[in-house]
Amino acid sequence: MVEQVINARRAFGSQTLREAKDHLASGTWNGLTVRVRQEKDIDSEIRKTEYRQRSGLDAPTDRKTLGERTLSLDARSLPISADTLGKLAKVFGGDIETTKLAQSYLKHFLGQQSMPKQDGSLNNLLQHYVALNKLSSALQGNQGDFIAKMTPGNWADAKLEVLAQQLQEAGDDPAKMKALLAETEGLPEDPDELHAMMKTLRFNPEALKNKLRDAQGLPDLDQNQLKALREHLDDALLQLEIDDGSRIKLARNSIEKGFETGDPERFIESYSGALQHAGNFLHTFTALIKRHTTAELRHIIPLMKQTLADELQLDQEERSTDKIKLESLLSELSFMHISTTLIEKIDSLLKGLQRIYGQPAAV
Repeated sequence: MVEQVINARRAFGSQTLREAKDHLASGTWNGLTVRVRQEKDIDSEIRKTEYRQRSGLDAPTDRKTLGERTLSLDARSLPISADTLGKLAKVFGGDIETTKLAQSYLKHFLGQQSMPKQDGSLNNLLQHYVALNKLSSALQGNQGDFIAKMTPGNWADAKLEVLAQQLQEAGDDPAKMKALLAETEGLPEDPDELHAMMKTLRFNPEALKNKLRDAQGLPDLDQNQLKALREHLDDALLQLEIDDGSRIKLARNSIEKGFETGDPERFIESYSGALQHAGNFLHTFTALIKRHTTAELRHIIPLMKQTLADELQLDQEERSTDKIKLESLLSELSFMHISTTLIEKIDSLLKGLQRIYGQPAAV
């Protein structure tokens, strides 16, 4: 049975996971003996427990919450750069939709609505991941930037002064102003009414902040609420990464090269499919040629190889899968690159023969 080792933050009050780890490493806390387990061992035990639950081998009392599972004390959500988060948002859901989802999570944590639902797809998973990270970023700034980041809109940067500046630049054009705030709930639908409302507010950041907050039902958070929200948010991100960490890391690690293809979502899905079949050259090759032409593969395979090389340079906890699997796929892709070049040359030869003899050539 999986041991019940503490959810560090909840067990130790205001302690963060990092702070709690320092205390727990000594072996005791307030008279409580704690055993720190290795990450690999923990992951294995969690997988076994989940399998037993799905197969009905566990009694109902064994269906443990996140706080009751055996977790590594190093377990915490991985930091993500603003650039990577922005690219993921563009591909999976868009800035406006992920901001709306971030609002839904905020209202859930405040007890105002139920937890946003997931459908299990990679696209939906990453929308939720981006939304939670957006909310996390919003909670780190001042009240003005919090409101700006939680307001869906089409401005260059999620800062209140940027929004105010762009509203000012809209001048006396109601259509331009409406385009900036078209997705913001609680504001007038009619462009002329919106323009009349914003005519003076856009020159008063404090009044603009209050109007946007009240219109959308966003909270005016005090320090205790902020602290509680951050704890809920950290738990939700950690839970998401425990449940789907491999797919999240895969997207994070491949999004950069994905943008070089012009179709990052398709690249990430292809990279994911290739990793699933790593170790079986035929299955991996088949999965890729079903998605791409040989000409596309000649461009995509080098980018996949670079993505794999970059992943292999990361620490184990940041990789999408184990090192052996990554190295196996890297080797397979090297052979595929040769194969696709050969296929392309044969295809060119056949087309040349057809032009010469005026009929399809066969080999």
